[in-house]
Amino acid sequence: MPIDDNECYNIAKKYLQEQGLYSKRLGKDVSYNKTELYSLSEGSKITAVGVNFLVDNTYGNARIMVEINGNGEVISVTNSVREYSDSKIVKLISVKEAIERFKEGKAYVEVENLSSNLKFEKVSVKYWSQERHEDNLFVQPVYYFEGTSTTTDGKTEPFSIAVQANRY
Repeated sequence: MPIDDNECYNIAKKYLQEQGLYSKRLGKDVSYNKTELYSLSEGSKITAVGVNFLVDNTYGNARIMVEINGNGEVISVTNSVREYSDSKIVKLISVKEAIERFKEGKAYVEVENLSSNLKFEKVSVKYWSQERHEDNLFVQPVYYFEGTSTTTDGKTEPFSIAVQANRY
């Protein structure tokens, strides 16, 4: 490989900056891993260098790894950094309002068959999480209703319903 670790570092940093991925949270700690091929006629040959930027992260291990080939081209980026925003306290709607939302079709319903009757047995507050984007994990409270459903053919089976518990 005609380029050294320092050149790989500069290529990787520049690429991350151009792509909007470079963060002040990237620590000074950088490690390198080299991918080598070996042939009897040519010996060992380095085909790519991975530049691992370790992130100053209080939420656990995180890093960005940029892999560069022998021509100085970025061939892959692995980004396991999550950005978190501040949480806030929100007031919950009443259970009665949650049932109204369910009746309006504003709920996630998990029931196997068409139901003719729902018997509510338990309600609790849980948290629904959804990854909207690689760096955007959205968490919100939901009312989680559980019970049994009597199907149109008379059988009984469990059901669950999740309704957003905070105001829109």
